[in-house]
Amino acid sequence: MKILKSDNSRGFTILELMVAIAIMGVLASIAIPQYAAYRGKAQSVHCLANRYNIEMEERAYFLDHNTPGLKIDPMYKCPCGGEYVWLISDPNDPGYPKVGCSIHYAQLSTSTEGEALFSSDFDNMDNLIPLRGKWEILNNNLAVKGKGEHRLAFGDETWTDYELKTNATLSDGQGYGIYFRADGEKQITGYCFQYDPGYGRGAFLVRKVKNGREKGPFQRVSIPKGFPVYNQSHEIAITAQGDHHVIKVDGEVILDFHDDTFSSGSAGFRSWGKSEVSFENVTVSERT
Repeated sequence: MKILKSDNSRGFTILELMVAIAIMGVLASIAIPQYAAYRGKAQSVHCLANRYNIEMEERAYFLDHNTPGLKIDPMYKCPCGGEYVWLISDPNDPGYPKVGCSIHYAQLSTSTEGEALFSSDFDNMDNLIPLRGKWEILNNNLAVKGKGEHRLAFGDETWTDYELKTNATLSDGQGYGIYFRADGEKQITGYCFQYDPGYGRGAFLVRKVKNGREKGPFQRVSIPKGFPVYNQSHEIAITAQGDHHVIKVDGEVILDFHDDTFSSGSAGFRSWGKSEVSFENVTVSERT
């Protein structure tokens, strides 16, 4: 005798399909803009690395031939289709060599620069407040002395919207940090941007620090392959205006985000571990 089994299986109803499609649409509306933003940052940083490689090749050529070469290898292509051009081609110019990109280089803020709030060429320790570790003036640079955690503060807790610019060189170690909108206390609280080749495979990142304790990075982008991490000066520019924060490395926007955790505060520097870092100058200007 053959026993027939009832088949209770059934397909999706139209209502279930509509709900599934709606959920997929919501997820796509969240994921696609985030992916686009991440891709844009990655392309921007990749372009920055290309320009550095071109500049390093020009330096090497000039040292070998004592004359500018000013060639750009076709292998270096902006991922967004930008055109590389020589901005500073004169070896007598202190900024030589300097390459720009028609798309990425020198993006400008919509805000305007106001009065100077603070500046130092680090020829002395005036108005610089060591919070931890030892700091010294060495060849007109501000440098850390010894290993371990180092912190230093400058400025006023009442600062709100401002742009901080500094040039720094990392000679060895895992990296350095720049505090902004911080309270300047020994157990410091505020934001900290980190130039951090020791994080994973290397990253530019931002942490929130509360009572001297760092939180995990809430903004991060990888340092691109070929970027000259060590023994080269880089300009770091941090703009905080309202809840909008923009961080540039050598004129290139690498992080652009909104956060309102800290609305005002002073600035400062830090290093950790065996890092050897020197800061060449710093300026803080009001943003309006």
